[in-house]
Amino acid sequence: MTMNKLNCLLLALALVGCSSEKSSEGSKPDAFEFSYTIDTVQVDPGDHFIYLQQNLGSSDITPDGKYLLNFNAKTIEMEIVDLDELKLSSVVKLEQEGPNGIGTSPYFGAYRALSTDEFMFASQNKVIKMDLTTNQATYYSFKRSDLSPDALAANEELKNGGLLSSDGSIFYSWYGIQEKPYENHGLAKIDLGSLEVKVIPIPQMDKLDQFTIEVAMSDGTGMRGKFGENITLLELEDKIIIQQSAFNEFWVLDKATLEVTVKANKSNLTENVKAGNFANKVTSQDAFKEARNARDKEVSFGNLILDSERNMIWRISSDFDHMDGEKMVRNYYLTFFDLDLNQLGEYQLENWMMAGKPFIKDGDFYQFLNLEDDMAFVRLKPNFGND
Repeated sequence: MTMNKLNCLLLALALVGCSSEKSSEGSKPDAFEFSYTIDTVQVDPGDHFIYLQQNLGSSDITPDGKYLLNFNAKTIEMEIVDLDELKLSSVVKLEQEGPNGIGTSPYFGAYRALSTDEFMFASQNKVIKMDLTTNQATYYSFKRSDLSPDALAANEELKNGGLLSSDGSIFYSWYGIQEKPYENHGLAKIDLGSLEVKVIPIPQMDKLDQFTIEVAMSDGTGMRGKFGENITLLELEDKIIIQQSAFNEFWVLDKATLEVTVKANKSNLTENVKAGNFANKVTSQDAFKEARNARDKEVSFGNLILDSERNMIWRISSDFDHMDGEKMVRNYYLTFFDLDLNQLGEYQLENWMMAGKPFIKDGDFYQFLNLEDDMAFVRLKPNFGND
């Protein structure tokens, strides 16, 4: 075992047995009792090297929670991990070209595992549904000529990223101005059966501009770009929840009416909005690094994770604690919401770390951990007093 791997393992093992009896200071005082323990589990890859370069960003959990399907963009394979046995179950080789190919640039913005046999990919202009047992592909094209007339303005286009519905029938794609690839104005609801498109403006997204760092290098390289807040989508039965990392609030899209409302939250453990004390425009690498470091010291609200067993939503947020040399140490906070997005309780976590895509299985919270190029998970086992 290398020294780096040993250090990672010692850090992970230091979490085992940690518990918290903290009560919620920013919500209903008698919502529920909460404590937890933490351990670390590792996946046996056999003789295969599991693809971890995207921190499981190209993966999804099957609806029964038993398998993780991880798309390997390097080898064009689907890696199927048995989460009950914590081992690699199988690897399915996918076609890159031909009538069932996924394309020569297989990088997608949304993924959905319908089962261990069916997996969906979505990019800027197409969705692919793969039958992993037969390697047969079904394609849905989003070329402008294929979409319903006047769905988008002449200068608008669909962007990469979004959300595939749980039944695989709808794709909620980001859209925006063609000349501004880093800006999204809203969502386009695309029916994959009819290719009918309904455009859903989200004016609240303009509020995020104040926290965006625009890069325009003056060193002759011509490098340009924008680095904004993290935005994710969670599907509930009758709504889509838009979660962003700058404000302690949800933007709620009603699936039936396509109207967007704001659900504000209040925390007593963190600030409720980023302060924005960093430069919004930079022209050098040093200035960009300084701005990123300053922004990283401010509060950040994490992804929403559905706990369907308890009919709750989990969210882990963080803020700055101190610097340990050049390493930034952050505080982490776990907040629970009911399915109407009412806050139930918030708790500070001890000895926590964030490292990739989380999910809930059998009532436990799994946080991906890259253990020196091996797949592992930090597992938080909650106790709500009435479990």
